[in-house]
Amino acid sequence: MTNELYGGLEDVILEAHGPDGLLPLVIEPWEAGLDLTAWLAGNAARVDALLDRHGALVLRRFDLRGAADFARAAAAIAPDVRVEPSGADADPADRMVPFHNEGANRTAWPLRTLFLCLTPPRRGGATALVDGRALCRLLDREILDAFWDRCLLYVRTFTPGIDVPWQTFFGTSDPEAVEQACRAAGQRCEWTGSGALRVSRRGPGVVVHPRTGETTFFNEVQLHHVGRLDAETGGALRRLYGDGDLPRDVRFGDGSPIPDRFMERVATACDALAVDLEWQAGDVLVLDNLLVAHARRPYAGRYRVLTATGHLVRPGDVRQVSSCPLAPSL
Repeated sequence: MTNELYGGLEDVILEAHGPDGLLPLVIEPWEAGLDLTAWLAGNAARVDALLDRHGALVLRRFDLRGAADFARAAAAIAPDVRVEPSGADADPADRMVPFHNEGANRTAWPLRTLFLCLTPPRRGGATALVDGRALCRLLDREILDAFWDRCLLYVRTFTPGIDVPWQTFFGTSDPEAVEQACRAAGQRCEWTGSGALRVSRRGPGVVVHPRTGETTFFNEVQLHHVGRLDAETGGALRRLYGDGDLPRDVRFGDGSPIPDRFMERVATACDALAVDLEWQAGDVLVLDNLLVAHARRPYAGRYRVLTATGHLVRPGDVRQVSSCPLAPSL
């Protein structure tokens, strides 16, 4: 690590991990007491460059004293930052949270995602990382082209007994107010024959990174596709609702289903490329959210993580997202 990307960082130790020596890059101070916020602010351009190459940085054993310090540190490298408890410790502990890029199903995507481990689990709970560039190189051309050309359609049907009532989610029982809120959020909404509310939004499957110009697999398809559920749960949902009325679903942008075999291949490729981060208390993980997807392994014991997202990227900020228009016809 002697080239100009790594030179000049005399106050920290750099150690690359993963089979390719890239993912993640662990950064530790030589001496205790180095303030993380000050270090990030003073090295913001270098941090950006390191993320361009590695996609993920682990900042370990810096002086960081809880949530307020974390928020300040995140703001040093991520404009319009937002801090909240991570969903990783809210999901069932005995199930893996599948690989995804944070916020990929929204109308604006965080370029930076940060995690602070307050309490590591007693056993398990590693955050698994996959480089989307490597995933694009590994996936079959048929699958990659489909995700690029056809983009994705995320669908949520507010189903009684499965989801919260739409009145609770939107904070109103006025259908016109709901429709207005959906338009403002860039979503299509419709009322089904049974009176249920269905909302949908297009998102990318593959993007060209706005800084590096590299093609990267970027989506939340494994979080939403019924084929990635366990066989018993997925089979029960398909029997109850069919493929057209699932409570949560993701399809290609034209509404056609994503074949289970595509999803199996994506999952197999992610497993082949995954690198696990075993948490230590006080660790801060910084991701280039467009380059690296993350997942959470099953765990036992108490587990507390904070998440921060910021530096929003919109479709217009990316040179090319896909040939599929992301904005729905509302």
